[in-house]
Amino acid sequence: MHSGSLHALRFIGFCSNRSGDSRSNRGHVETGLHRANHDRRQHSPIPAVRRRIARSFIDRHAPTLDQAVLTEFINEGHFGHHVRKMRQVYSDRSQLLTEEANRRLSGLLDVENAQSGMRTVAWIKTRVTEMVLTRRAEQLGLEVVPISSYVRKYEQKPALMLGFAGCNASEIKRGVSVLEAVLSR
Repeated sequence: MHSGSLHALRFIGFCSNRSGDSRSNRGHVETGLHRANHDRRQHSPIPAVRRRIARSFIDRHAPTLDQAVLTEFINEGHFGHHVRKMRQVYSDRSQLLTEEANRRLSGLLDVENAQSGMRTVAWIKTRVTEMVLTRRAEQLGLEVVPISSYVRKYEQKPALMLGFAGCNASEIKRGVSVLEAVLSR
């Protein structure tokens, strides 16, 4: 391999290790390879076979440093601690959402208490359709997803999917008040 090829491979290796997410840097790596080829094209072009070999080398190997750091993070118990902490946080948020909804939306919306996860189902108890409620909520700055968007083959009772994991207590309370406004129209 002549020096132009080595420079291109070093350039690719440098680019591929800049980010831990191989999906997000894929375009960056290809750009780096293209630039290396373009800059060297007049003096020492890299044949297509060598480019394919370089590409397969990059795609085949996972980022070693990222894996080593992640392994240490898991082995030292940090990941387990994070998971336990987030389970409690999500449980508290789910409970708050359910309590607020039961207090303010009783008879209009039946929000299930999620035993796990980051979203829950709210069954619609009025004659208003999922799509109308979704549109109204969106107009007031609240994102809800109609359960029918998850079902294609079978008829489903009208419901909304409510996410709570990324919301703090005040945002959950605001969301419930928006739902109250949407349902009382």
